[in-house]
Amino acid sequence: MRSLRKMVCILAVTLALPMVVGMAYAQWDRAVLEPLTSGPDHDALGRRALEIDDSGTLHAIYSRGLGSSHDIYYVSKPPGGIWSAPEPLGSPDSAPGIWCLAVRKETGEPYVTFFRGFDLTLGIRRATGWEFHTLATPPDFPPGKMAVTVDSDGYAHVAMVVRRENPLVWQIAYGYWDGSPDFHFQVLQYSLLVHYGLFHAAYLAFLLSDARVGRADHLPLAASILAFFLNHAFSFRYNLEGDRQKVRNIGTLMFFPYARIIPMHLTIIFGFGLAKGTVPLLIFLVLKTFADLIMHAVEHAALK
Repeated sequence: MRSLRKMVCILAVTLALPMVVGMAYAQWDRAVLEPLTSGPDHDALGRRALEIDDSGTLHAIYSRGLGSSHDIYYVSKPPGGIWSAPEPLGSPDSAPGIWCLAVRKETGEPYVTFFRGFDLTLGIRRATGWEFHTLATPPDFPPGKMAVTVDSDGYAHVAMVVRRENPLVWQIAYGYWDGSPDFHFQVLQYSLLVHYGLFHAAYLAFLLSDARVGRADHLPLAASILAFFLNHAFSFRYNLEGDRQKVRNIGTLMFFPYARIIPMHLTIIFGFGLAKGTVPLLIFLVLKTFADLIMHAVEHAALK
């Protein structure tokens, strides 16, 4: 009986597959290919990207040129219209292929990050033309490849790889441009892994230093782990969609965990200097519970 069912399934898939492929080909046969640009046959067409805004306007950017003579170009097409004439960003010395495109959906303004020589640059296409801003990073952190997005307020958020010499270390960094002369820059990799990692390593050492776990403790311990997992899984699913609605200030987000860390430090420093046994444990549990409840409410209220 099983072999008969298997044969029926294989036969059904065999018959359906050509029909699906035929429908796909029929759809693509009706597609219209539109050239975005034309140029000398001997030059090289490099990396390209395409975005669409809320009005349905298409925005495209690409690089082309020959050898060291090349530039980055921008074109757009409104709904029902034709592609605009290519607009060079005026960066013949830009690094080919190292740039990104994002579009402010509400206004249709394209944002492009690229290199002018060694300077990371942000270009914005306003109604009056292009404007350019240098995104200065510290000398010790020269940027490399990047990604950019723009929020509803017109702030550009840039994630990038930075290289630090002596010794050679590649790190992840973030910066945002809010219209001011300053590019708000921060290296993320060490902030996340080292700061929070060291804190939790200290807590683990503290917990293990006086731990005495017997068989009678296995069930309560397993129940605590399960409750912890279910609590955070529910919170994650419940708050995820709301937290995605707007791009947040990463500095504020990275500060939130420290409000939970302070009560734990106070307990370790002062609680165990006063007493041994149950009392410091109760102090720790009460402070940690209240800190978690308060910060959970504050975090998600601030993100709404």
